Amino acid sequence: YLIHPNLNHWIDPDNPITQMKHDLLNDKRFRQALSLAINRRQIIDIVYNMIGEPAQLSPGRESYFHHEKLHKSFTDYAPDRANQLLDAIGLTGRDARGYRTFKDGTRMVWNFTLPEGEVEGPTELIIEDWGRVGIHAIRRQPSIPLFQVKQRSRQLEFSIWPSESEFNP
Repeated sequence: YLIHPNLNHWIDPDNPITQMKHDLLNDKRFRQALSLAINRRQIIDIVYNMIGEPAQLSPGRESYFHHEKLHKSFTDYAPDRANQLLDAIGLTGRDARGYRTFKDGTRMVWNFTLPEGEVEGPTELIIEDWGRVGIHAIRRQPSIPLFQVKQRSRQLEFSIWPSESEFNP
C-alpha cells in the first residue's frame, strides 16, 4: 500500500487552487508532515493483523541496498510535530470545522484516489489521521480507465497503488 503524492500536479491557469496544491505537494515539509501524521502502528495492528513494522518504501534489511535512515524516515507517529511543520509552512488558517485553509481562506480539500477494485486497506484510517492535523482528504475510487486518464493528465493529488517489492533490484 503506497501513497504517491503527485509532484507533477497539473496547474490549471484558470484555477489558482491547482497552483497552491502543486506548490504544497512539492514542499517536502508538507509531505513530511503528512507522513508524521499517520499512525502506522495502529494501521498495522488493525489492517495487517499486527504483522509488519512502520517503514517507508525502501529495500528491506535483507537487501544489499538497505539504508536504515531512509527505511525509518518520518515513520514515527508524531501529530504534534506534523502540526508544527504545517504551521511553519504557513498553513495556520483553519475553517469552522478545524480543517486547514489555503492562504486565501479557501478550505483545503485533497483527493485520495484508489483505482476501482483496489482493496481500501488503511485508507480511511489515514484520512482520519490527516484530519486530526487539519488536512481534509476525500477518498475517490474511479474505474481503472478513468484512474489512468487522470494519472496521465497529472490530475491526481494522492494516488494509491500496491507495492510488491519492485524496490528490490
